[in-house]
Parts: sequence; C-alpha cells; structure tokens
Amino acid sequence: MIRGVKTNPRGFNYIPRYYDQDKEDFEKRVRLAEKELDSKSDDKEMAEHRVRMKLAIEEKWGYRHTPIHDRGRTRRLAIIFIGLIGILYALYHYSL
Repeated sequence: MIRGVKTNPRGFNYIPRYYDQDKEDFEKRVRLAEKELDSKSDDKEMAEHRVRMKLAIEEKWGYRHTPIHDRGRTRRLAIIFIGLIGILYALYHYSL
C-alpha cells in the first residue's frame, strides 16, 4: 500500500572523537619497524637504527601540539615584560 518505506533500520555511522596520541605513536613505530624488517635484508641493527632515526626526525620536525597551559605562560611573560618596562621608566623618570 505505501511504497518507499524501508523495513530495515538505517545504519548507525558513529565516528569516535577520542584520539590517543600515545597509541597512535606506538602503532606508527610498530608499522615502521615491521616495514623495515620485512622489506629489506639488512641486519636487525641497521633496521632498528633507521627506525630510531626516522622517529627522531619526526619528533624534531613534526607537528608540535601546544597545550592550553602555554597561554598562561605567555600571559605571565607579558605581565613581567610590562612590569620591567614600568620599573625602567620609573627609574629613568625619577633619576632626572
């Protein structure tokens, strides 16, 4: 009688929003190590050295996440800087 009505329920497409940086880094290191050991016939020491070097380069040049706490540090430095300028101005003004 009524056409176009689905008898099966629609799917549920849930995408989790939690991101675990440590787990992601660990999985990346495991993948790199497995790739290095499987793809090349180098000895294990050379493969481990290459993996360590890649990770070191990624850590040095990769994306750096700055936590929210850095805002407080910047604000504190700005207040100290303004205070120092005020003290220098007062010393200069009253010394004349």
